Amino acid sequence: MSVNSMMKVFKGVVLVGQLGFYLVTPPVLLAILAHWLQSRFGWGTWIMVVAIVVGLLSSASGAYNFYRKLTASEAKKKKPPEETPVVFFRHE
Repeated sequence: MSVNSMMKVFKGVVLVGQLGFYLVTPPVLLAILAHWLQSRFGWGTWIMVVAIVVGLLSSASGAYNFYRKLTASEAKKKKPPEETPVVFFRHE
């Protein structure tokens, strides 16, 4: 296995890890925060529902932004280099 193919595999693993982080972290952190608010202040179960919904919306937004950045960088790689324009009146 060449170094170039190993780097492609490693890049794919890193991208999957980042996507997983974007999807899992916000709902889990907000659920922990909601549990703390319930135990500390005696708030009802509604805070857990709100936290999970906000966490899911946040993770969806993060995944969408991740997808946009990934597709933009791939499109930039595939874009041919621009040619220099032809200039007839060059002042030197």
